[in-house]
Amino acid sequence: LRDWLAKGDGIFHITGKPGSGKTTLLKFTYTRQGTLSKLRDWAGPGNKFGIVCFFFGRGVGGHRCGRHCLRRRLLHDMLFKIPDEIPRVFPALWRRLDGLATDYTPTDQDIRVALDHLIRNAGSEHDARYRFCFFIDALDQVEVDTGVGLYDLAELLRMWVNESRGTVKLCVSSRELPVFMDHLYPARRIRLQTFTELDMWSLVRQTLETDAQFGLLERADPEDCQYLISSLVDRSEGVFLWMGLGLPKITRALRASRAIWRILETIPRELQGIFSSMYASIQEEHRQEAYSAFSLLRLDVRKGKIFTLSLLSYSFLAEILESDDPEYAINYQPKSGSEQDLKHRLEDALRRLRVTCCGLLELRPYYAFKDIFAHLSQGIPAIRQHITYTHHTVPEILDE
Repeated sequence: LRDWLAKGDGIFHITGKPGSGKTTLLKFTYTRQGTLSKLRDWAGPGNKFGIVCFFFGRGVGGHRCGRHCLRRRLLHDMLFKIPDEIPRVFPALWRRLDGLATDYTPTDQDIRVALDHLIRNAGSEHDARYRFCFFIDALDQVEVDTGVGLYDLAELLRMWVNESRGTVKLCVSSRELPVFMDHLYPARRIRLQTFTELDMWSLVRQTLETDAQFGLLERADPEDCQYLISSLVDRSEGVFLWMGLGLPKITRALRASRAIWRILETIPRELQGIFSSMYASIQEEHRQEAYSAFSLLRLDVRKGKIFTLSLLSYSFLAEILESDDPEYAINYQPKSGSEQDLKHRLEDALRRLRVTCCGLLELRPYYAFKDIFAHLSQGIPAIRQHITYTHHTVPEILDE
């Protein structure tokens, strides 16, 4: 991957099982300072370069993006780097808007034509030369109705690379679906789960060695403990998320003094099985709040906007569910309070989220919140975080 960044071309394919770390590796590569220096070597002296990143995945609320989202993001970020190209890729629109203060949203067809033109000509027009590296995550999560759509996406990526004549290359990630394994270049591909066995051993040992009960068990029966570690590594099959979710079950079972083989029986072999087990473990008294949170994340897109469930919004959920007033939110009288009161409210909401939803939902930074929270974000980081699924396979389980 390092060699490809510095001097490779075409499409580099990061693949692996769900939860194996594809998105993590792609994000790390995209944000790492060393990536810039390697791409600068690739661009060559006198040439400018740009990096564009797009994450298909499920967006806020679990909604999938399609190819039109990808094209708009790529075109926007490319033109942000080379704004002089705007009149050339949108000539008719530029003439129409030149000097006029009016809004106009380009159609999907406008975007497609403009992006294709820019990819074909970014490296050859005018005095300056430009090169672009696209980082595109979760190709398998694109919104399509059939496998034909994924085939078209793979062909589209290949076409961009071929028509750019070496000025555009792509680093992409996906699950091991046949359409991508067959149509993307195997010579520039890594399967993550084949690289992580030693890391798994380290993770398991470091986690269990801090557990007092495991220490007692290891002194009494070291062979059984070694069997437990090797079995966990084998069962994980290189999937970090599986290990991260399975290890807490192991430590809880150890504290209950359960037999090693009984412990292993409690952990499903597949990631989906672990999530299904987590879903089934939601206590009856927590189900209404948990199911309500799941439902809020599954709201439809309305008026072109995606619903965002902030931790602050979630903090009112229990109060609404416990109230007999169907118009509780409308009749609610805000109480004045200190910044510390708000901090305690969010901390309580986070504890409830973790208890009621059993690890299926988590907090992540969301930078689109209004600047009215800017003065609070240093002392209360959670004010700028939103609730989302632990992994994009969770909404698939909810669908089932």
